Order: sequence, then structure tokens, then C-alpha cells
Amino acid sequence: MATAFRDLRGVQEVSQEHDRNVQLMLILKLVTGSRAVAALVGVLVTLLIGCSRVSKDTLDNESHFKRAGMVYTKFMQKNRGRGPANEKELADFLNSLPQADLDAMGITDKANVLISPRDGQPYGIVPKVDMSMMMGGGPRREKQAFTKPPIAMYEKTGSGGKRYVFYVTGGGVSLMDDQAFREAVPDAK
Repeated sequence: MATAFRDLRGVQEVSQEHDRNVQLMLILKLVTGSRAVAALVGVLVTLLIGCSRVSKDTLDNESHFKRAGMVYTKFMQKNRGRGPANEKELADFLNSLPQADLDAMGITDKANVLISPRDGQPYGIVPKVDMSMMMGGGPRREKQAFTKPPIAMYEKTGSGGKRYVFYVTGGGVSLMDDQAFREAVPDAK
């Protein structure tokens, strides 16, 4: 469902960009008095705007990683806020999910959902992340203070010196450079 919203948002953004380009063309025609000059400037502006847009590959990679993150989150929900001990435990959990759960998460390729399309390796797991306090389970104890959201899953190698990381709180995904990653997850394998 999230992918459908993202795709709809992408269509809306393209439509809005087209409307802005048409408005720009009309303004340029009025200012320059020349349709050819307006068209040339419009094409140049469109190329500059288009070059700054996020590529389809980037969106596909992020979407793929978010689906893996959904599996991780579902694991935590079923295990009272505890994350998997290792990649195998998460893979076994994925294989045990009913088709209805996979459909709800938009997972069509169970065999590859936990493998990064960017580096071809299984996603790494930070072992036994424990969020039971935040999820209402576990014994009463002082709340843990997080200065940064805990990273639960990551690309082992990534691409171009950056790797995707999955934050267990809020299910956020971001690209992190290698140095920042090593500082955040020093025990990563």
C-alpha cells in the first residue's frame, strides 16, 4: 500500500512539474515576445530540474529495503519488541509468514526480499535489538534514552561508499556513509 502511495505521489509530482513548466513557458513568452526563446529556456530549466530528481533505481532500492524493514518490524511485533538474533532467524520468520501478510507488505519475491539489490548480499542484522519497553512488553524499568534511533538492519557493503540502514523506531530508512555507519554500528560484520 505504501508503494501505491509513493507511486501516486510520483505521478502528482510529475504533473505539478509539468504545470510549472507550462506556466514558465507562458511567462517567458510574454517577457521575451518570442516563442522560440521561451521554448529554449523552458527546455533548459526542465533539464536542470530533471537532473536533480531522485532516480527510479534509488526509489526502487529504498522501496526494496523498506519491505525488508517491514519484515523486521513484524518480527518484533510477534516477539514482544525483541529483534532477531541473526539473519537466519529473520529469514526463517519470513518463510513462516502467511501469504496474506506478504501481500499486505507488498512482498512478491520472498527469496530476495532480505537481499540487497545494490550489493547482492543479505542485509545485516544488529542482533537482538530490544524495544520491549517502547512496545509495552517486558518488565517495568527506566526508559532508555536514545540520542539516535537504533539501527536494526543494514546493507553489508552498499554502493558508492553509502549503505541503507533501517531504524527500528518509526521504521525509517536512510542512506549513511561508511564512516558514520562504522561509528553507529561498530560491531557490524
